[in-house]
Amino acid sequence: MDGQQVRLWESRCIEELPPACTAACPVHLDVRGLAVALRKGGWSAAHALLCRYLPFPGIVGHLCEHPCETPCRRAEAGGAIRINALERAVARHGPAAPSFRRGRAQEKKRVAVVGAGLSGLTVAADLIVKGHELVVFEAGPQPLARLRADPRLPAAALEAELARFENTGIDLRLHEKADVAALVAEFDAVYLGTGNGQATIAVDPLTHATDHPKVFAGGSLRYGEPYAVIASLADGRHAALSIERLLQGASLTANRD
Repeated sequence: MDGQQVRLWESRCIEELPPACTAACPVHLDVRGLAVALRKGGWSAAHALLCRYLPFPGIVGHLCEHPCETPCRRAEAGGAIRINALERAVARHGPAAPSFRRGRAQEKKRVAVVGAGLSGLTVAADLIVKGHELVVFEAGPQPLARLRADPRLPAAALEAELARFENTGIDLRLHEKADVAALVAEFDAVYLGTGNGQATIAVDPLTHATDHPKVFAGGSLRYGEPYAVIASLADGRHAALSIERLLQGASLTANRD
């Protein structure tokens, strides 16, 4: 066997590493599992998989910037798999996403979220299932204001995602500006997702912690413009994990990459 050919195969072998598409996705969506479910005609299974990785599959299905498609190895054979088109098809034709359910926490804590954008509501969605009390402060008249202006996202899809918060006990306070210093004194943790389009504070890229031990931040507040839907959602998910670890008194960095 030609030695050069063997070395070429070795260089392409990923062994037990995730596929390139999954590695490139900020939330590490199981793209291969999604494709397998759809190949078998399993709309319900595909939708359940999306919901496991994405708190808002309808929004992501319509608006994701699909960074997963650039490294897709299928591109070498004539074109990458249209992964976002698969997500969108599942969001449109699969079953409705289930409502969020408040979990039971061994010790219930109070968390304030400043900004009802995508990253902030992702934090709320992830922490409500842990059983904590969530108060979301939004200075404007509506949640997800930035996404409402995008013509690619049907209004019905956006409202269906928001309806999943009903009966969870989340306190959404619209038209209310928050005083961060006061929130730090009142709550066990605070997440800043104000989406002002400018990176104004130092945020740890792994844990989303700031220089205050109770305060975390993400979304446009962390990386500025251009805005990215999947990056904002990932920020909220990673920050929620850090906040949960803080509330449990666990390490923010252990076993994370």
